[in-house]
Amino acid sequence: MDPNSPALAPPEGVESNFDNPSNGNYLVTTVLTVSLTISTLFLLIRGLAKGIYVKRFQIEDLVIIPAYVFFVAFSVYIYRIAASVGFFVHAWDIRFGDLAGFYHNFFYVTNFYLATMIFLKSAILLEWVRLFVPGKTRNAFFWTCHTVAILNALYYMANIIVENVQCKPKAYWWDKSITGTCLNGTVLALISGSVNLAFDIIILILPQKVIWTLNMSAMRRLGVSVVFIIGLLAVILAALRVESSVTYIREADYTYNLAPQALLQTAEMTAGILVFTIPATPKLLAHVMMKAGSSVEKLVSSRRSNSNGGSGRGDGSGGGSGRFSSRKKSHTSFEQPVEEQKLVGLGRLRSPTSKDSFPNGHEHNSSTPQLGGNANVESGILRTTSLTTTQSFVANNRDESYKHQHPWIEEP
Repeated sequence: MDPNSPALAPPEGVESNFDNPSNGNYLVTTVLTVSLTISTLFLLIRGLAKGIYVKRFQIEDLVIIPAYVFFVAFSVYIYRIAASVGFFVHAWDIRFGDLAGFYHNFFYVTNFYLATMIFLKSAILLEWVRLFVPGKTRNAFFWTCHTVAILNALYYMANIIVENVQCKPKAYWWDKSITGTCLNGTVLALISGSVNLAFDIIILILPQKVIWTLNMSAMRRLGVSVVFIIGLLAVILAALRVESSVTYIREADYTYNLAPQALLQTAEMTAGILVFTIPATPKLLAHVMMKAGSSVEKLVSSRRSNSNGGSGRGDGSGGGSGRFSSRKKSHTSFEQPVEEQKLVGLGRLRSPTSKDSFPNGHEHNSSTPQLGGNANVESGILRTTSLTTTQSFVANNRDESYKHQHPWIEEP
């Protein structure tokens, strides 16, 4: 076939446009960039939350790493397609000689998507086990999650093998200018989409009974609802991918109909990462708010201490009345040595008839009662000390099993 001819004969009345065909590159690259940014951000938030509060990482935190790496690799080849042939470009607007590059990039897109699903769904299921199975319990939920994770990994590994051996020679997968044979790729795409949908539905349904029987506050139920909604979105995306596969089978405009597949795969992987990461997000945000509030409180306390530290000292002047030193302390933290903080002895009230001398040298005709009772204590009030104490109480009635299942909400 002539490499400069259209990859597909155009419909009647339509002319091929090889130089500047209409495309959806902006849509696809925008969705991919936003999805990749959100996924990266939430994975970082989860990593910080686990490092700050739990101070250790579980096996699912390691499993998610290759999932993210394969997602990034998937994104690289999506960008390569957008920079070459493009997305949402009809086959009659593409030269036959350019098809090999388009399909070659899509070959890697498909493989990296399948590899991502192996680790992403396994990480989610392992997370469900850690959250909803206390201690070393081995109940039906535990075994179901592990069974689904193993079946999921085996299926996607088998799918990758099929994708790589279905054509002989292998290059015939993307280069139709050479002689070769392939299995029915359209049917394989439909089967893959259907099995993927089934796994998504199972993962969504598995924890529902446990979640809605937990004794949780309204805010925690709201958080669970958010995760549930995102999981439901992933199921909807998987269903749409099955519908897109049917369209891909029925119509010959393959280059155009592969673009929705790329969009749906991108959104599905992003939804999966959010389902995995969101449960750890609220605690980190609460920690940031707590630290910010603590910093503000310390700043206010420091300013109050500075303003109170220089007030209340007598200067020894004034007609017949003494100035007394008053010092305010916070949180029972004293700056003076203990020897200087002498307490005034309190005894019986007496009414002296003679003049009493105060330490500052002023005399006072005492017609008012004076404090007495201790011979070693000078008459009059020598010092007043104001104490301010604060106590904080944190309600914490969580038992050990609750902390085990929800380590990200443990107090630091």
